[in-house]
Amino acid sequence: LERIFGAFGRLLKVTVKRSLKLRGQAFIVFEEASAARTALESLQCRTIYGKSMVIRYARFKTDCIARREGCLRRERARRLADKRERMR
Repeated sequence: LERIFGAFGRLLKVTVKRSLKLRGQAFIVFEEASAARTALESLQCRTIYGKSMVIRYARFKTDCIARREGCLRRERARRLADKRERMR
């Protein structure tokens, strides 16, 4: 994944989920939003390990991006409020 997505720009973080519930999911964080956009457009539906990739933007900023922008507390509060709302 680092090699595939790294071709589009500098990666800050790559997280791969391995639990049964989340198996096959990965979270890729680019330094620049334009690199993320280009990767999404170029790699959408590309086959990897016999499965077609479905790529989406995150609903919320990741901690490493929020920390860089100085809004970590606000982003965590937004995530918590969203989680509470979805549980209703």
